[in-house]
Amino acid sequence: MLEGVNIGSKFHNPQGGIETIIFKDAYSYMLEEDEDKTKKHLIESDTFEKHLEQQKYIQKLTERPHLQLNEYQKADRDERLKYILTLKDLVHEQKLSPTIENTYNFLIEEVEKRHPETQASKHPAHKTIAKYWRCWVVSGFDNDSLASKRRNAPTRLNSATEAQIQHHIATLWSDSNSKLKTAHYKAYKLQVEEKSQGNPSIKVASERTFYRRLAALSEIEDKLNNPNTSQATKNQLSLTLRRRIRTYFAMQRVELDRMHVNMCLVDDETLEPTKPISLYTAIDCMTRNILGVVVDYGQGENKENVLNLIRQCYLADNNLIAKGKPVVMVMDNGSGFNNAAIWKTCKRLNITPVYTPSNQPAKKPFVESYNNVLRASFFRGMIITDSKGNKTVGFNSYKGKRTDY
Repeated sequence: MLEGVNIGSKFHNPQGGIETIIFKDAYSYMLEEDEDKTKKHLIESDTFEKHLEQQKYIQKLTERPHLQLNEYQKADRDERLKYILTLKDLVHEQKLSPTIENTYNFLIEEVEKRHPETQASKHPAHKTIAKYWRCWVVSGFDNDSLASKRRNAPTRLNSATEAQIQHHIATLWSDSNSKLKTAHYKAYKLQVEEKSQGNPSIKVASERTFYRRLAALSEIEDKLNNPNTSQATKNQLSLTLRRRIRTYFAMQRVELDRMHVNMCLVDDETLEPTKPISLYTAIDCMTRNILGVVVDYGQGENKENVLNLIRQCYLADNNLIAKGKPVVMVMDNGSGFNNAAIWKTCKRLNITPVYTPSNQPAKKPFVESYNNVLRASFFRGMIITDSKGNKTVGFNSYKGKRTDY
């Protein structure tokens, strides 16, 4: 008996017509012409097998209709194609093995270059990409084979939509004192409608999704601003918050702050103690480079030191090698930062100033994190050796923050 030859199997006959097997047993096959059902004939099994070997009869393959993908499956396929088509180029151009981990690392870098919006979303894992690749190759490089088998699923934001919602929350929401969610969602929709004209893949996320993102961020901010939260918890929350605030290029967001250090120095010449120290710091949130530091003794927060700090962002020296023009400067609304001189300076330099309430570290997580590291690793954690050779951990003259004790 021939394998794969059953009742209903169709064959191209020597005359170019199509015949169908309507009966078979151990010794013979009965075939019927499709165009004329009255024409039937019997062929012995051995003879029919020879006809197949000589290709007098050729089996007609079953035509399977191509699966029509719905919108969810098309979006899922297109998202996976970003990785697979990039991987194909790496394999052909750089002769890399498609499924090893080193290739995966190159792939992620290349995908983020070609599709910057993917930086805002979580990339598929190494084994997931390998599974997509095998599926695509086995299917004969059919792009539709990458589509999800599920035709309905919970709404999943594509990378462009994810990038847009994260950008909105990291900028407009984080920079605003108003926390009216309905107003922010309205502003978000208007922003998406404008952006989608240039990139149709950007869609509007649902209210529920938008509010859920805001709630998660607000919960972190509330815990950071709570004086009863432990420092270890604050450090972890601050790290989470910094990951939520996405920046895409250097100098996009620069945070400024003044830290009052409860410590004095001794003048080398007069041997008199100085007044308490204040440190003004500017940090680039993308690169984490310190752009400027101003040291002040005994004075309150003032515009002269802030102007000097802004000037240092444009200058570089042997100690602070990074410099550039900030796009947005985030600072609290203290008297030294929020005044006419700073406004005019930012306007002339084409910088957008963003003011945040005082005593809310969640609004400036990058510079606040730097200040905390400076307190812990330097003022309180550095091994100090005095002129007599005595050693201490931390400066004994440093009083520290009230919340440190």
